[in-house]
Amino acid sequence: RDLETEIFLQRQTEAVADLQTKYETEKKEKEIVLLTKENQEQNLLLLKQENFRNVLILVLLLIFLVAAGMFFRYRAKKKMNETLREKNREIEKRKNEVELLNTSLRELNSAKDKFFAIISHDLKNPINLLTLSTSYMLKNLYETDKDKLGLYLENMDKSAQSLEFLLKNLLNWAQSQLGTLQFNPQKTDVAGLVSNCMQELETFAIQKGISIKTIIPKDTIVLVDAEMTATVIRNIISNAIKFTGTGGRIDVSARKLKDAVEISICDNGIGMDDETRKGLFKIDQKKSVQGTAGERGTGLGLILCNELIQKNNPAGKGLKIESAPGKGSCFYFKLTNFPPVNP
Repeated sequence: RDLETEIFLQRQTEAVADLQTKYETEKKEKEIVLLTKENQEQNLLLLKQENFRNVLILVLLLIFLVAAGMFFRYRAKKKMNETLREKNREIEKRKNEVELLNTSLRELNSAKDKFFAIISHDLKNPINLLTLSTSYMLKNLYETDKDKLGLYLENMDKSAQSLEFLLKNLLNWAQSQLGTLQFNPQKTDVAGLVSNCMQELETFAIQKGISIKTIIPKDTIVLVDAEMTATVIRNIISNAIKFTGTGGRIDVSARKLKDAVEISICDNGIGMDDETRKGLFKIDQKKSVQGTAGERGTGLGLILCNELIQKNNPAGKGLKIESAPGKGSCFYFKLTNFPPVNP
């Protein structure tokens, strides 16, 4: 009986062992299945992640390609726009050059017309008067009384002075246009310069009963081209005489500034409106205006004066004009100051 019990116990033990082995086996199999499933899920997740990464890389690549394309397209468009702007600038530059050339050609054409008008009209009249006067005097030298002879001689003198004045202006203006007008600055006394100019024009002023007053401080010295400056003063005073009525007045004054001397020439003549004043220095807008005694001018004098003053002015500025109809005119210009040396 003990043997049977022992055999029974042994069989029970073996059965338990088999069950334990079977349990362990099933457990391991389940773990293997679970691990396999987890591994499959992990692999599937990794595959999804890899696919997502690949899709993301593809999207990023597409975005980069689109951005690169847009960038290069922008650069190409920018370069094209810059090229177009450069071409437009070049076209505008050429257009401006053509406009400047056309303006220059118009000015040259106007200058040519003005020059021929001066020669054909303003130069012809005093020459004709001189020719007629000399011819009449030669034919009637011994038959003409002294008063009439004096009148003819006076007319001849006026014509000769007008011719000289006109020819000087024509010569200076022609040299200025050609760029051959020599600029020779030197120390010059303003009072003496004005006095010399007034002596040349005194006859014309006396004939119209016009008084010329000067207010120039002592030792007013300037560094200028004396001949150019004298031409300016002569022309402006001559114009003032021309457009001032009988018994009028002309004032010539000088004012010392910090670095310049301002000259002013004022009259109480007929004056001018703004339109006339603005066109004084434009040869294509010049109109011949008769003086108070029927005098005629070329309109060239003030253009020449403005150019000459620009050469002598310390800042390169020309004439400044103030005028109003019936209230006279004032011409201002500045010259380089030259302090006098004390003896």
